[in-house]
Amino acid sequence: MVGWAIWEARNGLLWNNKKSRPEQVMHASLRLQDFLRVNNCLGSQSGQGQIKQMWQPPHDNTLKINVDGAWKPGTTKGGVSVVVRDSTGKFGVGCATKLTNVFSASQVEALAARTSTILAMERGFQNVVFESDALQIVIALRSHSIDRSVIGSVVEDTKSLLTQVTGEGFTHIRRTANCVAHRLAHFAFHIGGSLYWFEEPPDFISDVLYEDCNS
Repeated sequence: MVGWAIWEARNGLLWNNKKSRPEQVMHASLRLQDFLRVNNCLGSQSGQGQIKQMWQPPHDNTLKINVDGAWKPGTTKGGVSVVVRDSTGKFGVGCATKLTNVFSASQVEALAARTSTILAMERGFQNVVFESDALQIVIALRSHSIDRSVIGSVVEDTKSLLTQVTGEGFTHIRRTANCVAHRLAHFAFHIGGSLYWFEEPPDFISDVLYEDCNS
């Protein structure tokens, strides 16, 4: 991970004339944490089989924003969702948005990340940790290199927006720790545009909100 961080800094200077500070190599530790978190969930040894990762509340005075995207393969239909909760697990804001011109799961997940960042900016949220179960998108958003993939414009736009929101940025979690956002994203298929909920969650996610706080 350290080698990767140094390689990125070198390429940034060589190809983009972008200077990096030595302390930015510390991002390598965040990548290592992500790697260990994913592999612990995928490969943990347990007599009962795979360990199920559950949603965890953020630290005091911190907001956790869970995001997810859903796409129907072979169509241009998708949905994104955002769920905001505080350190007690209390529901703050939720949103579901239907998409009608998308072409891949990675594109939808990238749009979900951008949607959550825009919502955080508009609401003036600070001290935020974002969570997504799309590892490809989380890695792209943490990278200091310019994303030149087909979803690069969305990723780079989200990176720019994230500079205006304090906190840990995006971290990766397993699907089992992202159930509320997952359900909202699939609900978005059935609405006409966007729906928002403030303080009071919709009834159809109450059970998973309860499970997250009492598991």
